[in-house]
Amino acid sequence: MYSLEYDIYTPLDSFHKYEHVGTELILGSMNEQEPFFSIMIPTYNRVDTIIAAVESALGQIGFDNYEVVIADNDPEGMNGETKAFLTSLSSGKIRYYVNNKNIGMCGNWNRCIEMCRGKYIVMLHDDDMLGPYCLKTLYEVILKSDHPTVLGVGYEVFGDNRRPQFYKPDKVSFQYINKKDFFFGESLNIAGMTFERDFIYKMGGFADEYYPNEDSYFIYQAIVHGRVVRIPYVLAGYRVEDNLSLKDDTLEKIIYMTEKMRENISLYEPFAKRFMEKYDLEYLYDYIQGANRYWSANISCESIFNRCDMRRRKINYFKLLYVKCFLFYYKKINNKKRNYQFFALEW
Repeated sequence: MYSLEYDIYTPLDSFHKYEHVGTELILGSMNEQEPFFSIMIPTYNRVDTIIAAVESALGQIGFDNYEVVIADNDPEGMNGETKAFLTSLSSGKIRYYVNNKNIGMCGNWNRCIEMCRGKYIVMLHDDDMLGPYCLKTLYEVILKSDHPTVLGVGYEVFGDNRRPQFYKPDKVSFQYINKKDFFFGESLNIAGMTFERDFIYKMGGFADEYYPNEDSYFIYQAIVHGRVVRIPYVLAGYRVEDNLSLKDDTLEKIIYMTEKMRENISLYEPFAKRFMEKYDLEYLYDYIQGANRYWSANISCESIFNRCDMRRRKINYFKLLYVKCFLFYYKKINNKKRNYQFFALEW
């Protein structure tokens, strides 16, 4: 169908790409004791939204052994509004860094990770939010699931006119995510995604080569090389109004890169190879239509098919119906078979 430039089963080392670029500590200081969690907030000129993100990070209930690490990719941040806001908080948990040069989105994510000292790192974009019970719930799940390498949490979509609603969990559940789950559309959201610090270094960080699917590629690599857990309980808020995924050109590349990733998986996994050989075109068509509905977009199937060298193939609507039914029942049946593990939280 097309050649693969990268093999996602072999992690790329992205931490050394920008080691020549310095990063300065502008606010905060190192404590002697390393925290269990680091909440990482990579940012770039987003003081309008980072206020809610930082306040949500500092508003954790029932767990206090954490730090908040902010890496600003805007060199002007050394004397900007973000610094002024963070200074006004007078919080000993905050460390604010500014890069001497813009090193790109993935570069700044990785730099923020390098500044973190926690055993586990919680990803918080500068326009998203964490629920007040996030860290305590994550901590309990980590202990009860034998220290997984990556954890995802449930999330609520929100915007400027509506804040997410978070509730105190009395009882939560967690489940393991495998290769089939991921391939057939069950993954983790970036808001509140948590990973073991040693593991992210082993995986080489987030790779520019996979943009704008760098988080999805990392999650799949975590499934291959580690253990991934999902907590269905809503512990994060995911803002959509200013999200880059809403732009048609970015969304089109997301769809293309997802197809490319499925192609790569099919080279290694027999279940994926069989499915792609029979239903690849129909699966991609259904995925494009679903993305258009979710994002209120108008991505052309023909454009994606051309990029994937499928332009001469025709949709088989019987196969398309099978794909729709298969995906519906896969999720339904798999959820019944899945071994959910429930436990009560003590506050």
